[in-house]
Amino acid sequence: MRGAGNPAAAVETAAMQNLEHVIHDYATTIADRMKTTAGSASTEEDVRQAVNASLNEFVKAAGLKLQVRNEVPVLKGRVDSKYGGVIIEYKNPRGSGRITEDPSAPGTRAVVKRLAERFRGFHQA
Repeated sequence: MRGAGNPAAAVETAAMQNLEHVIHDYATTIADRMKTTAGSASTEEDVRQAVNASLNEFVKAAGLKLQVRNEVPVLKGRVDSKYGGVIIEYKNPRGSGRITEDPSAPGTRAVVKRLAERFRGFHQA
């Protein structure tokens, strides 16, 4: 039962406020690191390692207990990284296959298509 006199509710509220604070602190930092990485990385693996390192810092700071896996097999290929229920698909930051802000760019369309396939693969598994 929730209420002012319920110690469990107070702990839950404090934990949620802390999580919101951690999310706020890390959101901009991770976004900035991703932009920097995309500008300096040579390969998809460079991007994955740098971004996963940032995400791992966030997960630890937030006190989250997630199963983190890389190269997770699904029915149609592999997911690059999976943090709990969050699927992450990386692309090479160089060349025509890179992700851009343009939703019609080849790399952006390719990652959307790949994620749709991965979601279907998880659903069918």
